[in-house]
Amino acid sequence: MHCTRHQKPRRFSLLPFQSKTLLLPSFYWLLVPVSFTLAVLINYREENIMGLFSNLFGSSISNVDKLAEKIRSHFEAGNIKAKRGDWIGAIEEYSKHIESNPGDEVAFLGRGAAKLTIHDFDEAVKDFTKAIELKPNYLEALYNRAVAKKKSGNTEGAMGDYDLLIKNNPDHWMAYYSRGILHGEQKHLDLAIADFSKAITLNPNNPKPYYNRSVMKLAKGDYEGAMEDERKYRVISVPF
Repeated sequence: MHCTRHQKPRRFSLLPFQSKTLLLPSFYWLLVPVSFTLAVLINYREENIMGLFSNLFGSSISNVDKLAEKIRSHFEAGNIKAKRGDWIGAIEEYSKHIESNPGDEVAFLGRGAAKLTIHDFDEAVKDFTKAIELKPNYLEALYNRAVAKKKSGNTEGAMGDYDLLIKNNPDHWMAYYSRGILHGEQKHLDLAIADFSKAITLNPNNPKPYYNRSVMKLAKGDYEGAMEDERKYRVISVPF
């Protein structure tokens, strides 16, 4: 980005955390974030499903259907349907599992993530809240509840969840990044810059915090700082 002495840099829009990503405690970035502004976190039971997913990546939909029919566990069937993008089917399977396993916080997390994906935000919040009740400071559930609250228009509630997440998990870079977006949308520029800076410290190879920090600096009139951040964004920007 170049600007002359009398020319202001062009304006940019904030980059949301765009994600189709299923964030897993043991294996991250199952799907590449490409199209919609949701951070869907589903905790698959690794001991039951890890090997199954390895086989599913190369399977056709028909093979997935046949395999799902043979699965005895509704939880596992829900995971399979979530993998193929059948979110309604996944919700149905998780619900059946919850009927006989009402204390399974992971099932509430999975069902909430499926509801979040189909934009049933209020019901997703309820499932994430139940997961947190069953497992206090459940990182995946707390982050997703913040996302669902924001998408439903409850900005204050989302901010509170990000605050709590950061308090209990100070190295969670996405929480800083997402909270920075909220601050930016509310024109709290200094707070947004601080959050994007912390996200950069925790994850320096991710380009999006640099870009959004440049937007905030530009809004403050810090043109040199904005250009430097945009330069860093362009240097390290790769699909992720």
